[in-house]
Amino acid sequence: MSITIQPTAEPGRAAATAARAVLRRSRDAVNTIPDDAVMAAIEPIAAMTGRVIITGVGTSGDLARVGATVLSSCGTPAYFLHATDMLHGASGAVVAGDVLIAVSQSGDTPEVVQSAIEGQQCGAHVIVLTSVPGSALAAPGRTVVVLDLPEEDFPLASTVARTMWFVALAEALHAFRTASDRVVRLGRSDDDL
Repeated sequence: MSITIQPTAEPGRAAATAARAVLRRSRDAVNTIPDDAVMAAIEPIAAMTGRVIITGVGTSGDLARVGATVLSSCGTPAYFLHATDMLHGASGAVVAGDVLIAVSQSGDTPEVVQSAIEGQQCGAHVIVLTSVPGSALAAPGRTVVVLDLPEEDFPLASTVARTMWFVALAEALHAFRTASDRVVRLGRSDDDL
């Protein structure tokens, strides 16, 4: 026996309305990201002698993994290290000269907070990506990037906005390197070429 379900106009309208709403909220959330939220991370990453390690757990860990992929694809050496793994034997993967980006929307995720502490102890520069400026993760000695995103029952727009922060960072780093290379080339004489 097979049952055929006939779609009605109402579910189609509901789906279209939901899709439009999440796209609008996502656009609005991305538009709340100030330029200095990206620029704060440029200097420490441009000055690093190592790699960018991005850490987080849960949804923030998923975003961290995407961030590492985006940065790597745009020419910045980066990889993802799960915060729990870092605390259980992989902390040696972070060394002086690295930049550790710790991602936690609340800024109080215990594994991410401890990973940031260990990253600092290893001599890495720690950049924090959070929505809460006074959180445990936003400690002294760290570059703190606060994305003041709207509260949501199901955090789709904030997830899109944090992902786009990584995309903007990757593009900004690529532009920074390209402009720096041009300055170096322009500073040489014809005899040096």
